[in-house]
Amino acid sequence: MKQMPIAKAPEQMTEAINQAVESQERIILNRDGKEIAAIIPMAEFRLLERLLERLEDQHDIEAAEKILSDPDQKWTPLEEVIQELGLENEIPG
Repeated sequence: MKQMPIAKAPEQMTEAINQAVESQERIILNRDGKEIAAIIPMAEFRLLERLLERLEDQHDIEAAEKILSDPDQKWTPLEEVIQELGLENEIPG
């Protein structure tokens, strides 16, 4: 992976973006020796987005399964929640 100091980014940004697009190269921007951002091909960005969504979904599923498996869990009927929140006129049907 190529490294680029953030101070050089303004004059090299077009070149860096072209490398990411044409060569599928990842460029890491750094400041004071610390990696702070990256320029990556859009396909990789979309893949990362999908992976993060799946991880978030998996986390939500695990949290729901934990709650649902708790025998002491108290449930509030939906109608009661709607009434408590004053949403009777907001819900269609």
